[in-house]
Amino acid sequence: RYLGHANGITQMAFGFAQFIVPLAAVALMAGIGLKGILILDVVGYAVAVTVLMLVKFPRTLPWKRRESLVAEIKHGFTSSGHNRGFRALLLWFAALNIFLSPLFLLVTPLVLSFDSLESVARVAVAGGAGAILGGIALGFWGGPK
Repeated sequence: RYLGHANGITQMAFGFAQFIVPLAAVALMAGIGLKGILILDVVGYAVAVTVLMLVKFPRTLPWKRRESLVAEIKHGFTSSGHNRGFRALLLWFAALNIFLSPLFLLVTPLVLSFDSLESVARVAVAGGAGAILGGIALGFWGGPK
């Protein structure tokens, strides 16, 4: 019943990320430069790996595997092939990934082919603002019944 509202909130969150990331990137580039950004990235990964190495994970799954990994994968394909709704969902998201991912990835080179980096930032911020406004609208409206 509230799926449309929840999707609107999710879209709004992605819109905020799309809106804020270009602004943060420009601020970081102006403040610490590319070398500083790379150092920050390496330090962040080192902290994440260190935390993972220090945390002791409990043995919550003390069972042994009953079938091989290949058998589990085959069972997953068989199960998804027999469930019509799940198969439709998988095909839908596969089509979205195949056709929309290149579209989103190629916006920046497209704008750079005829204009400057500032225009790329304007397009990204405008896209983020549109996603935020669309998410707010869908969050209140909930979408068609």
